[in-house]
Amino acid sequence: MNPNDEDFERVVSGLLEKNVSDISDTEDRFLHDTHCLESDHDTASELCDTENQDPALVSDSDDEPLINLTSNRQYFLGKKVGNKQQFKWYKDPFRSSVRTPRHNIVEVQRPIGTRDCTEKIDFWNILFSEDILHIIVLHSNRKLEDMRQKYKREERPELKNIDITELCALIGCLLYTAIFKSNKEYIASLFATDGKGREIFRCVFSQKRFLMLLTVLRFDDPTTREERKKTDPATHVSELYDIFISNCQKYYTPGPHMCIDEMLVRCRCRCKILMYMPKKPGKYGIKVMCMTDASNNYLYNAYIYCGKDTDGQGLTDEEKEFSKPTQSILRLTKPIQNTNRNITGDNWFTSIEAVDLLKKNGLTYVGTMNKIKREIPTDFLPKRSRLVGETLYGFTKEMTMVLYVPKRNKAVVLLSSMHHDKCNDEEGEKSDIILFYNSTKNGVDGLDKMCKNARNIDTYTFLSEIADELCKPHMLRRYNNPNISRDVRASIKRILKIEDTDPGPQTSEKLAIRGTCTICPA
Repeated sequence: MNPNDEDFERVVSGLLEKNVSDISDTEDRFLHDTHCLESDHDTASELCDTENQDPALVSDSDDEPLINLTSNRQYFLGKKVGNKQQFKWYKDPFRSSVRTPRHNIVEVQRPIGTRDCTEKIDFWNILFSEDILHIIVLHSNRKLEDMRQKYKREERPELKNIDITELCALIGCLLYTAIFKSNKEYIASLFATDGKGREIFRCVFSQKRFLMLLTVLRFDDPTTREERKKTDPATHVSELYDIFISNCQKYYTPGPHMCIDEMLVRCRCRCKILMYMPKKPGKYGIKVMCMTDASNNYLYNAYIYCGKDTDGQGLTDEEKEFSKPTQSILRLTKPIQNTNRNITGDNWFTSIEAVDLLKKNGLTYVGTMNKIKREIPTDFLPKRSRLVGETLYGFTKEMTMVLYVPKRNKAVVLLSSMHHDKCNDEEGEKSDIILFYNSTKNGVDGLDKMCKNARNIDTYTFLSEIADELCKPHMLRRYNNPNISRDVRASIKRILKIEDTDPGPQTSEKLAIRGTCTICPA
């Protein structure tokens, strides 16, 4: 055929289209390992669909039909940011097998749940172990020794050393203040004897002893505190907190689905780690990053957020190079690495970087994505033309992105490394990714709600029984003390339901005959 023939260009274009359609799919799937477009070619056709393309951006060169055919028909491209390569999402899934992927199979070596617990007090004993109580007793007694130096009579009963039994009773009384919603009540009113006080407090402690114990309660060694504060702003409670978290992990086997999020413990004390979060109900408090079991809100791992650069504590220098949300994920998920469990998080945590790292650590991830992420194609952004309930998918070999339109002009984008196909519910309205996210996203929020809702009948009963068991040994010890008043002994006897066969400590009913002095008449 003569190259100058007018049909020559048409025939060559047809051959090119046939060849390109045969090889484009295999070439594109070969490039999926990097999740982005390998070519540095910068054209407008890689940014948007050809149907909506601005005519001013269309090139008149002979290569334009080939570029348009290979760049937009089978995949979406992420946003173009500087010289960075655009992220590529395929329209069709890679996996066609109906078998469950290996990374979604969680092998649990022992039953899910808490072991060795038959009574409610057993939960307390395994979480707040004797190691924690011994540390508190040790440092509190050191403070009591310093306090005794300020008084002329050092043997005063409120200045004696504390032991584990009395410490448990003190914690029980603090639980009672939460149950009665009296944690901000004037202490003198709690110990009032005019009918306005709480009888249980007078049965456990005297008012002076209770105030003294609250004053001297210490959780760390003050002599080394300043040195430790240079690396750990929360050093006052870090040792006890680490033991508590270790106990949470030691005696519980989590389920296959975990949830990570932040929780604000409401507090308005004066400390450097106090946070202001205007969107939280309490607004002020201590921020705690948590990982919980999504099925029952059990706290499995957590750390106190103390400000900038504290998310990476305990990580390697290489891991500290990642973004702050990724550092937080790595720190929280260390205890469950290589278990094939799934992590659910919100858009603050979600990133391609974090999902790739979790994949290497034997974990999957499901979470919402912030729409400013450069990996999200423009096709996944909100548009007025989208119908309510519309769903759009994008795939790589390891991840799936889904767009869902809950209402007009709104769009929710989720990322999952657990799901790899287009699956909707029975009605065909919502994707399985969205349904799974909705069922596992409230793990930390549920824990936060349980901590604040002591008025719930189940929470009230649970805390009451634990407080009763904590106070009972010390109350029994006070009952056998001959120096307490009769009304307190009678109250303890009634509360503990002590039988009359146990008369308690015996006191002499007869008074000695008083003699007369030389001044008084005989």
